[in-house]
Amino acid sequence: MQGVPASNHAVCAGRLVRVLLDAAPDDIEVAEAVGTLVGEDGLIPDVVIADADVMVSGIRGIRFNDVFAVAEVVSPGVGNRKRDDEIKPPKYAAAGIPAFIRVEIEGDGAPWIEVFHLREGRYELATAAKAGETLTLTQPLPVSFDPAILTGRRRGS
Repeated sequence: MQGVPASNHAVCAGRLVRVLLDAAPDDIEVAEAVGTLVGEDGLIPDVVIADADVMVSGIRGIRFNDVFAVAEVVSPGVGNRKRDDEIKPPKYAAAGIPAFIRVEIEGDGAPWIEVFHLREGRYELATAAKAGETLTLTQPLPVSFDPAILTGRRRGS
């Protein structure tokens, strides 16, 4: 099924939404696959962290200036990796989205997360953690968690 994320990709994105949403203050909403207007492009990040009032309004294309952060779960495959690593992040940065989160679900130490903050029009690595470590964010919302909870069987199952 071309263009459809793998099941582990969908599980990871859903769990990331839950972790972030549980930590979010009332004025921030977190959701999967929200159409985001970035310059002339309409992109669909895997996870969007944005203004709650805008997110619940029913809008079909949220403006970049209402978005606090976007996350991409990197999918296997050359085309997907290029899109998630090389194409989307510069567009998000050019639009002024303050933070970009990349989640790798395959490879050594997976899952691992890199969090980038916007500095002078480019994303710079702010923090990172792999499975078994604790990722701590202060922006766009305060949260700490082990990336290991994003993949595999739910803990306790």
